[in-house]
Amino acid sequence: IELGRMGDDMGGVGVIIDAIGDLGEEARRLGDSANARISDLSARLDEVIELVRDESRQRGVGERLGNRASHALMRIQDGLNETSQRNDLLSEMAQGQAEISQHIASQIKGLGDLVALTKKVAIEQVEILGGSEKIG
Repeated sequence: IELGRMGDDMGGVGVIIDAIGDLGEEARRLGDSANARISDLSARLDEVIELVRDESRQRGVGERLGNRASHALMRIQDGLNETSQRNDLLSEMAQGQAEISQHIASQIKGLGDLVALTKKVAIEQVEILGGSEKIG
């Protein structure tokens, strides 16, 4: 927002901030997509586990397959948790980069103000020097 107020002078930093925003949105979208896929896979896996248990109760295989499926499901859940943590980190990094960009923009604006003041003082000094030559 601050960069928008400054105008086109800060185009490069604006691009960085836009990219940071896009990164956070993409991380959230990917996390949502991963969550939906894992939920779907989990539901399908539960169905398979139940079918296998029904068909293999007589042979005792169902329990072993169920245990394996449960283990696989735990691994999927661990993966989901890791993905969620990574998305949180990406979001935090994007926020930090946005804050840094705002600080840089503020510093650049301050430098612009300093340049304008220096120019004004230089013009006044030239006018003073020019005026003293006319007197002398």
